[in-house]
Amino acid sequence: MADKGSDITPKHVHTIINNNRAGFRDLIMEIFGIREREISISVNDANYSVEKCTDQSTVKLTSLTSMKVNLVISQEKWESIKPHKKLYGNRVYWKLREGWADVVAEALWVQHHLDCVFTFKNHNVYRTLISKFFLTIEGYCCECHAKIWCTLIKEPPKGVDVILQCSIDGIRPESHSGKKRRQLRGARRLKVADYLIDGCKDAVTWRRKEAGRIKKFGGKNPPILPSNEVVRKAKEQRLLNKYGLKFGNPALNLLNSAEHGKLVGSIQSVGVYRFNCMYWLPEQLQIYISRCRNDPNATLAIDATGGIAKRDKSEKPHIFLYQCVLVTKDGSVPTFQMVSADQRSIIVAGFLSHILAANAPIPPIVVTDFGWSLLIAVARIFGQCASLNDYLQKCYDAIRNEATSLPPTFMRLDVCHLASMITRWPCLKGKDKSLVRRFYKRCIGKACQISNLEDLYYFLESVLVVALSKFIGSGPDGELLPSVDRLRFLNNKIKGLETVYDDDEATVQSDQEGGDNTDEAPDSNPEQNLVNEGMHKPGWKSWCNTLYESAVEIADQSSKGDLINACYSSDFAKRLKTQLLPYVPLWTAIMVPIFGRGSLTATSAAVESEFADLKNREFRGEIPMRIDRFVIQHLERIDDKIKERCKTTDFLLQSQDKLSTALDNADLNKSIGAQSIQAEEPLSSIEIDNTSFDVTGYNVCSTPNISISSILSRIPSPELKVENIIPIAHSSKIIKDAEHETTQFSRIEQNLSDNDWNVCEDWRGLNKNLKRKNETDESMVKKRTRPTCLDNCPEWDFIKHSKTAHAPVLLNGNITGSVRLNNQNLNVTSTCAFDSIFQVVLSGLLANTVYSERLKSSDCPIVNLAQSVNDKKKILREHYVQRAKILTCISIFQDKVTAYTRNIVRLDVECNAAHLAQYLFEKEPSYTSSVECSCGYSNQQKSIFINVNVDTILCRGLHLMQQAIEDCITMERSCFNCKRKIRCVYKYGSHLVVDTTVFSDPGYPNRNNIVVPRLDSIKKIIEVGGMTYMLAAVVHYNLDQKHYATYGLTGEFWFKYDGLIKKRASANLNTIITPHLIVYAICSEC
Repeated sequence: MADKGSDITPKHVHTIINNNRAGFRDLIMEIFGIREREISISVNDANYSVEKCTDQSTVKLTSLTSMKVNLVISQEKWESIKPHKKLYGNRVYWKLREGWADVVAEALWVQHHLDCVFTFKNHNVYRTLISKFFLTIEGYCCECHAKIWCTLIKEPPKGVDVILQCSIDGIRPESHSGKKRRQLRGARRLKVADYLIDGCKDAVTWRRKEAGRIKKFGGKNPPILPSNEVVRKAKEQRLLNKYGLKFGNPALNLLNSAEHGKLVGSIQSVGVYRFNCMYWLPEQLQIYISRCRNDPNATLAIDATGGIAKRDKSEKPHIFLYQCVLVTKDGSVPTFQMVSADQRSIIVAGFLSHILAANAPIPPIVVTDFGWSLLIAVARIFGQCASLNDYLQKCYDAIRNEATSLPPTFMRLDVCHLASMITRWPCLKGKDKSLVRRFYKRCIGKACQISNLEDLYYFLESVLVVALSKFIGSGPDGELLPSVDRLRFLNNKIKGLETVYDDDEATVQSDQEGGDNTDEAPDSNPEQNLVNEGMHKPGWKSWCNTLYESAVEIADQSSKGDLINACYSSDFAKRLKTQLLPYVPLWTAIMVPIFGRGSLTATSAAVESEFADLKNREFRGEIPMRIDRFVIQHLERIDDKIKERCKTTDFLLQSQDKLSTALDNADLNKSIGAQSIQAEEPLSSIEIDNTSFDVTGYNVCSTPNISISSILSRIPSPELKVENIIPIAHSSKIIKDAEHETTQFSRIEQNLSDNDWNVCEDWRGLNKNLKRKNETDESMVKKRTRPTCLDNCPEWDFIKHSKTAHAPVLLNGNITGSVRLNNQNLNVTSTCAFDSIFQVVLSGLLANTVYSERLKSSDCPIVNLAQSVNDKKKILREHYVQRAKILTCISIFQDKVTAYTRNIVRLDVECNAAHLAQYLFEKEPSYTSSVECSCGYSNQQKSIFINVNVDTILCRGLHLMQQAIEDCITMERSCFNCKRKIRCVYKYGSHLVVDTTVFSDPGYPNRNNIVVPRLDSIKKIIEVGGMTYMLAAVVHYNLDQKHYATYGLTGEFWFKYDGLIKKRASANLNTIITPHLIVYAICSEC
């Protein structure tokens, strides 16, 4: 060609032949004898014609496959991709709309199931009349490099499907790996991402739904179905673009948002090196200022939580969210937030300093948990003290009437966290120590509510005496040991009984403490005085040492006795002395009368509720996420939340001069839609390694502004050494071992000797450079009103030995199937009446040790069944067989066995529970009455049910059960022979069964004034015949479902046992019931 002067190159020749231009390829195949074999096949259900071509003449092309297929594009999809006009300079041309390649690729897979991963290079639209084609599409496979050529001869009319003629050459199936996927890009990527974001879906859910649409059972993975990772990335990038996050560094994105856009004035500070970000809305600050000044008892709850942010690497520190929630008479509202990867107290103090720098008043009450860095920061910033020890010393001086001034804020500790922390002490862990743990947990709960120092001294001394005494009962001389009196005193306190005690010991202790160190000369070195201040000046350390020594002296008198003390735990006494006693102003109520504000107990339930709402409602299924996106979304959702919770009174104080000045200084008079706060210096700053303190000032309600830097400069560098460090713990999870706790104590103590600004919070051990363990999501359990260790417990003597283990549930015969009995398959149905009575007995065995001991020698079949289940802690197949055996032996069911199938017989045991109880408790009656007359007449009767005055419990309430029983007890009876009055003797059994079917009897005459029965309205303790009985369970009848269930009382908590549900469920105290049987179990004998 070149010799003839042609400019055609070999590549151009290859293109002409390969694309069969002007028929050159057909002509060459005809000349060289290359033949095509046409095969017509049916594809899917559309019956489209397909031509499969195989080259046979050339050895090189034997493994290649060519196909000619028709591709149908529906009219709806064609409307979305049909050609539109485009302008490039002076040139006008037509192109398909964005997303056309995804439509073609999806049609190739859905209609023909081709494994090729096609990438389309180009397409052309020809609208001239002389054009051979209207549309041409060219592409290739990324794996086997097969080429595809699609054509559309004429422009299709409106309202019809479009058929593309496709020719695919060079398919190599062996080159397909099955792993490569078509890229998710363009309009389809945006569509998928928007679907996931708007529908709050995850990548796995979308991919499963897409696979169900385009994939057949047992087929190959479609090349158009992207992986979960790609879908997640598409969603993440869409969200980042939505929130304007341009940089890979979250700190830079937050800094950009703080200086530009609608979040100006909301992000207060951003730290880069050790990441932290402090943020709150101006409206949050305004609500905080207004409510703090309106309510003198305003409480600021501060806590931290993790699990909100992703970590790029396992070595990266965990990021925690610090949340402040203000609780007032108007409700709770979130006020200030900080996310930080640095848990040191200096960072937390910087957070609190920024709050005061915005002219926010110091909160009257602050509630935290036992987090060391939180306590130090609050004591220094809000308490204006040199250290936490300084705050404690001021509290001690105030109680001793030696204080010149009180700290401006009242520091409290969360009582729930305190109780949880105590139960995690190694000396109280384990199933074998459940009774001791329950006892000491209630003791600490009672100590939290004591507001008098002398009362607290005697109470804690009693706790230490009981913990350090090895014996209780009588000593060698026959006299009661001191530990008996102290144990009786603690039990009475738990039951809510007032006890008068001799306070001479407390008076002696106060006199001794007042005279401590009076003869010692002051140290001549001022610096040494500061270091040794805690050792020379009377304080909480000397107070707890005196208390412990006094308890040890009393406990030594109980070293020998006739009864071993089950509550003996010297380790608990030592931990109580070192970890709680030095901090009694924080966790007890002794400072409430001094400060004149606050309640007896403090709780941070408001901030815990905020965390639960955050993780289980606001960000459910979305966290952990990128921290910059979390901050921006958190601010948006806080905006909605405070709009819901704000009140008119939150904005009425703007007319006051002082508040107006504060708001002007903080620039809070801008709308939330366009927040553009302008000040002399920007509110957002980048902090390197620590938090800057270049703040302008703060005010404490009515005090003048004082420079924070001047306060910090007055804090002495050598800190008071704290020898007894409180444990660091945040959640209710069990600490892994005691070694971690010991290491934590020594590490913090060493840090405190230098500078407590460096004390770092080790939230659940996550502050270390360790990979975080995966935690399973637990579904939210509906909260219910339930007793706590802070409440009085009149039944303490009877429930302190109850077992709280999960009781198994005997399933209904309708769902258990048949059992093998007497060489035949027996299917027992409608067993709810029997199952409910069985659960009554089992609940009584678990909750009452006296009842369990009384029934050990019983030969009652249902009692033996419950004892077998209690011993094995689960229900086996043999127990269902034993249930069927018991029911077949009852006379009322012997004639009800019917043939069900050829091999199975059925027994329907549906009946009234009260009627069935007469047969099941035949050998365990409620009482036995006997009479004997001088005339020779004698009679003995067994009664399954105890007689009660039905009108009393029906019309006046179940809380009068004691009176209803006493009304029906007759001490005399007429002789059957001589008609004389003779004395009737009653012998009461192990349990008392009360028939209350009258509550569901519509024909009973006195139903007009019926009192609605509830679980909490039932009398729990009754006394009959010199014996005490405790409520065990209630058989409830559901009138709508005609079904029985049991409400069992285990300790202080109600549980529902339903044979149609495999596990027991917690029951609310206010649950309305229809009782058919109420059972009391014996708990003490005369």
